[in-house]
Amino acid sequence: RAAALKAATAANLLEVEVRECGLLVLWNLVGEAPMAEAVWGNAEAREAILQAAQLEDACNMRNRLCGLRVLQELASVTYLRSEIWTHDIARSAVLAAAVVTNCSEKSLRESAFRILMSCSSDKSNKDMMWQDDATRAALCAGVRSGSSIFRRVRICAAGALQNLSSVPELKAPMWADMSVRAALIEAAKMQDPGDRMARTCALGALQNLSASIGESSSMWEDEQSREALLEAARLSGTADRKARICALGALRNLAATAENKERMWSDKDGARSIVVQAASLSDKADRDARDCALATLWNLARDPANAKLMELDVSGARLAIDVASKLTEPEDRKARAYAQAAAKSFGSDPMALGAAS
Repeated sequence: RAAALKAATAANLLEVEVRECGLLVLWNLVGEAPMAEAVWGNAEAREAILQAAQLEDACNMRNRLCGLRVLQELASVTYLRSEIWTHDIARSAVLAAAVVTNCSEKSLRESAFRILMSCSSDKSNKDMMWQDDATRAALCAGVRSGSSIFRRVRICAAGALQNLSSVPELKAPMWADMSVRAALIEAAKMQDPGDRMARTCALGALQNLSASIGESSSMWEDEQSREALLEAARLSGTADRKARICALGALRNLAATAENKERMWSDKDGARSIVVQAASLSDKADRDARDCALATLWNLARDPANAKLMELDVSGARLAIDVASKLTEPEDRKARAYAQAAAKSFGSDPMALGAAS
């Protein structure tokens, strides 16, 4: 232990490689949770890691990366995330690495964003991360990193924002922050197959934000967010299932707001056709998407004016509701319940809807 710690703190430029070896020993040791806790709890080891993570001179770039990689491994341990993020030096080192833009420093930035994503999953960190201007700015910049070289950065940044958006108290300020809103919408519109994970995380964040009543009304009114959700809800490829579910989940939330019901149903070639099509999915792998769509129809049908129009849509919404209300498999109980609830809004016997078509 003493030898490894001595090597990991070697400051002489002639011992750069020695320092790297010492840091690599620490990196290997923290792979298991009990050892991670022991290393972080050791003042000498912690100081060695943090000193390395702050190095900025070119000859020590590998040692800086080693320090960040050790922090990354430590942040993968659930009960250490709060300690890491509330440590001023650790937080400063991570944020400094998160804003590097030189492609040659890609690994530094990736490691920093992996730490950010891990720390953002800890409940006790979320408010502090959101309130910190530097953290917020770094996450927005990470999501909007255009180069394919920074693809992993985009994924982690969008994932971190998705984690933060799960906190009820943060939904309103996150949606009101135009930088965050623009970053999420931009990511939600990504088309490159390599950006699927980032897109899905961004859509997941929008789904979380749409659950807030105040934000659900303005989210539908916002042309860019509406387009992003509808575009994703149209996706049909098997690799895009998660993204589609998030988009449909957001539409379900939006449809629960009174101000949105009539406007969403009136969007014949947009929300209406997308939701009706999704409500008619029959593949077992699409159950979650179908459930979201049927829940959306139920929400829309709770508006009396919509209910009358939906009941007359015998080859569209009414047919989808009719079919779903008669499903019998246990795994389809949610779909059946949503369909039957929607049918009751028509004032009809849910099991007799087929007679009208």
